[in-house]
Amino acid sequence: MLEHSPHGAPPLVAAPRHLRRRRMHTEIPDTFLVPGAEPIPVSVPPPQPAPADEETANQDAKQDKEAQQLVRDHMNRRKRRVALLAVVFVAIAVPVILLALLFG
Repeated sequence: MLEHSPHGAPPLVAAPRHLRRRRMHTEIPDTFLVPGAEPIPVSVPPPQPAPADEETANQDAKQDKEAQQLVRDHMNRRKRRVALLAVVFVAIAVPVILLALLFG
């Protein structure tokens, strides 16, 4: 259920404009978003050429999945490296702090 009617004005809240939730933002005409602005014509993206056969389409899909997997593996490797550095830093810093408190 909608809390407010989509046809009425949005409720006044103490928040910046970019943090307010607006329903159906893509359906708001450009003239309402920017006063005095000319509407931007909506262009339909050109249709993508269909692959010659199913085998080519399957190969393209497989290559896309492999590329996405490589990117994910690279990001995960980087995250693991950062986590390892954080653990090593903490493992060194905690004993140093304890020794400084004991002998300082």
